[in-house]
Amino acid sequence: MTGPVMDVKGDVIVVKKGSDNWEVAKNAATKVTGDVKVGSKVTIEYTMTATKIEAKTRRRMPKRRSSDFNRRHMPLRLPAP
Repeated sequence: MTGPVMDVKGDVIVVKKGSDNWEVAKNAATKVTGDVKVGSKVTIEYTMTATKIEAKTRRRMPKRRSSDFNRRHMPLRLPAP
């Protein structure tokens, strides 16, 4: 991501990307070259890492009887002319 720095606060850099402001966290392992300050243009390489994943159980749909299917999919019978 490349854009101007909007804010630098502790371990977070705010970069403008399009019309959105992106907050990107950094830590001691983050390699920083140059002087990062408000207004400077930066390029940030980042990865997204999940902090929590919760699987939802699927609700089963009630079984349909074949007679229900036939009633809904019967051809329309038009009266004879």
